[in-house]
Amino acid sequence: MEDRGVPVEVLNLFRYWYTKQVNYVKWADQFSSSYRLECGVRQGGLSSPKLFNLYVNDLIVELSSMRVGCKVSGVNVNNISYADDMVLLGPTTSAIREML
Repeated sequence: MEDRGVPVEVLNLFRYWYTKQVNYVKWADQFSSSYRLECGVRQGGLSSPKLFNLYVNDLIVELSSMRVGCKVSGVNVNNISYADDMVLLGPTTSAIREML
């Protein structure tokens, strides 16, 4: 993220937040044992979609330059990305393999 111009203070804040956070799962008014996030972005975190976009932006640009995908109203669409999810779209399985 440094190469994207994110200030080092903000990077340090995220590093601290992600190394110190403890997560729980709530089910029927019961909480699980605590666990630490080992990879990815925090589910439901307000900053998670932005962090994901920073992380995958180069991949999205590269996919867009491939000119492989499905036409939707005349526009070539080959991926849908949001929060921490990405879906690849292609007219054939070989087109999707090419994107992978």
